[in-house]
Amino acid sequence: MKRLTALFTLAALAISLLCPALAEDIDYEAVYAPILASAADLVSRENPDDHILGNGETGIREIRGGLSAEEALWNVGYVLRDISDDGIPELIVAQVEHTEVMNSFGKRILAVYTCIGGTPRLILEGWGRNCYYLLPDGSILNRGSSGAAYSCLGVFRLNGTELECLDFFFTDVEDSQIITYHNQEGIWDPIHPGSERVEDDFWRLSEIMEADTELLELTNLYFYLDKSPASVLSGQWYTTGDPEPADTVIVSDTEYSSKIALCAYNGAVTNLQLLSLELEDVAEDGTARFKQEILETIPTLEPGKFLVVQLEFGCTIPNFGFRYTDSTGVTRAFSLMQSGMDGSVLMSEIK
Repeated sequence: MKRLTALFTLAALAISLLCPALAEDIDYEAVYAPILASAADLVSRENPDDHILGNGETGIREIRGGLSAEEALWNVGYVLRDISDDGIPELIVAQVEHTEVMNSFGKRILAVYTCIGGTPRLILEGWGRNCYYLLPDGSILNRGSSGAAYSCLGVFRLNGTELECLDFFFTDVEDSQIITYHNQEGIWDPIHPGSERVEDDFWRLSEIMEADTELLELTNLYFYLDKSPASVLSGQWYTTGDPEPADTVIVSDTEYSSKIALCAYNGAVTNLQLLSLELEDVAEDGTARFKQEILETIPTLEPGKFLVVQLEFGCTIPNFGFRYTDSTGVTRAFSLMQSGMDGSVLMSEIK
């Protein structure tokens, strides 16, 4: 009986961690705040190399590389919009093409995130040779290139966390001629069973489809910072070559341990406590309750600084977390896990 109860508890916990919560129960501005705060930190730094690059920031880093910090703040924007039609608004980060008074507009998407169980999840990431656009019906256009003769043009629909291919055109070289192929699997391979040669001119097709893409109304990062949101703490991988941390805490140094950077943005965070977590119960609504043991306390983590924590993740249940007090005096607590889908760091708010 105890074993059966434990299995039900684990199943409920898995649902609470992996399945979307009800839209009305989630403050999406707060969920996506660490993503936006990290992006604003990247573009506003005088030396962007001092920023640990987060998931989805490749295209933002490209834009920052050719502009000053102030110019870049005006050239990156965002909007919350439900493009998957599931009641959960996605966060779209895009390049600003022009600004009219308080409104900014742009087409080229740099990243899209969705919310899973109260945690932001990167869906796609765009950069110079891998561009994304939104079509009027909510589908997503992707244009990519790996060279002058090799390009692709795909239309995808967002379904939860997956991009489902609707149409995929690509070019390949045959007898020194550039040939256009098509399939509906999103596979860049002319000998794939689903691929067929078509007579469409690839570049004319690309021009027509891009002309139909949607101009997004955005809030640029300059105004995002001007709103002065509360300070936030974000967790992401720390790797060799990243900037030196303010401090390092070793929780576990086994061969399976990993290094996570906890980064403070939009002001200092105080009373940062690293926590050992032990699952106690899962409520009927799927909320997990953890026994929390304080491993270490950091009095203050200044904005733009980060703390590296070396730890070993649990397999299916969070075993590590942290809590902190933001610049408005609110205390928030999070668990940390590694995604089994894409290996990213998952932060989930806990009570």
